[in-house]
Amino acid sequence: MWVSASDIGRAASCPRYLQLKMEGHAVSHEARYARRQGDRAHKAFNQSLSSNDRRCFIASYHYGADDPRTEVLRLFRNIYLHRSVTGRLLIWVYYKTGPLWIHLCRWCTPIHTLTGIFVIQVTRQAHRLLVCERVIANNPASKMVSITDARD
Repeated sequence: MWVSASDIGRAASCPRYLQLKMEGHAVSHEARYARRQGDRAHKAFNQSLSSNDRRCFIASYHYGADDPRTEVLRLFRNIYLHRSVTGRLLIWVYYKTGPLWIHLCRWCTPIHTLTGIFVIQVTRQAHRLLVCERVIANNPASKMVSITDARD
């Protein structure tokens, strides 16, 4: 009997995987869903290791470049926005206008306040989505476990 490396990897997370496969059992809906979630988390982890794009102008301005909340937004960009043409267009517009927004924030207190509120809301929504999709909980490279406890 020949066993592939992928089967060995799957058996590490499900000890009965090989036995069930050899007996001809179908993979359950729950197991397929869990595998998709794991694949998504694995992809996010790999992207977080290989992504050199640290641009996140407004969040870096408000939180700091290495703040976990800024990392949440980078992870959201890398996983969700890069998927679609609309998301990539949004990223392109943001990269073109982000530095201007920073200058406006430094010059005008109301703009600083409004962008701060906006960034807080976007960060919370991105964090909720990433937790819901189990990207953050399964991503050892992320330090976002207590993001909701962070001061705004």
